Amino acid sequence: MSDHELNTAENATVVFVNRFTLHTSPEEFERAFDTTAQFLRRQPGFLQSTLSRHADKPDSYLNIARWRDARSFHAAHLDRATQFALAATREALTDSALPRTPDTAHRIGVSLGSAVGCTRKLESQYLAISDNGRRWLVDHTRGSDRLYDYFVPSS
Repeated sequence: MSDHELNTAENATVVFVNRFTLHTSPEEFERAFDTTAQFLRRQPGFLQSTLSRHADKPDSYLNIARWRDARSFHAAHLDRATQFALAATREALTDSALPRTPDTAHRIGVSLGSAVGCTRKLESQYLAISDNGRRWLVDHTRGSDRLYDYFVPSS
């Protein structure tokens, strides 16, 4: 299979269901959710999203989002620096004209370094865990479970 061909599962419309239990007011959550939804609506491959509030549990919400395919969903959630890194990788592999076969694929790679990548994601996660910068003692459970993956050890 070439880089431009995806299997049927990757080409299928995908649906994501997220359940939210609030730790803030419904109004604050809905404002924050709307900001995120506006961003996602502008992403290639986004089809539709429906946010519903539980009738009997006012602190419980359900979001159902449809995407054209899994690749579109994952691309929309990558930090901008990662998107550029992936594009640069694709260009480097194409420019190299190295033959890619099952026998050689594991021997071909691209090395890329950045001192300032993913800063937007770090900032958004800091705002999430610090209540928009209002708290010095942060609640790490409010952020991404991959927050610390954005840090690269330095020497």
